[in-house]
Amino acid sequence: ARRLEPLLLVLFPLRWILTPLALLFRLRQDRADFFVADGFLIGDTVLIRPLLRACLAAGGRVAYMGGPHAPAILADLAVIHRRFQWPWATYRRDLATLFELLRLWAHLYTRQPRTIIEVRGDVRGLAFLFLACPAKLVGYSFTGGRRLLDGEPTGMEGHAHLEAHHEALARLLKLDYRRESVFVDAD
Repeated sequence: ARRLEPLLLVLFPLRWILTPLALLFRLRQDRADFFVADGFLIGDTVLIRPLLRACLAAGGRVAYMGGPHAPAILADLAVIHRRFQWPWATYRRDLATLFELLRLWAHLYTRQPRTIIEVRGDVRGLAFLFLACPAKLVGYSFTGGRRLLDGEPTGMEGHAHLEAHHEALARLLKLDYRRESVFVDAD
């Protein structure tokens, strides 16, 4: 995928065209402070809990993009759940999925979250989120797309547990990350 990275340059003129209207949408008062784009499977949702708690502790509104399993796993967290899984995570490549993807893009573009966090470092997700013209896009460029990011944690070049990646993202955003937040509060 990294060899195809020069092709990502075509996204910049598209974003320049889309940005003026996105700037108007940023005037909305009901914008989420954080939009965490996960869109993978159930284990990923469990491991994302400490990052979501850290975002919530920073104050404001937090939205999470994940599968139909997410509401049960995140029931104790006051996050806005946007139900969607990346087509490359579910291997769904039909017309209905394409329309869902376009609907998600329109939602992100018109809602303009203050910070979008792409937790997996997948260039497909980065390219998609980049075209939604967020004010700030942070994540990883493991499969390419470094130029699309506004911030990327350093020191994560080798193999590390997914939870360590989330912690590094929280540190980058100056959030109070606590590993024990993976557990559900029974209170």
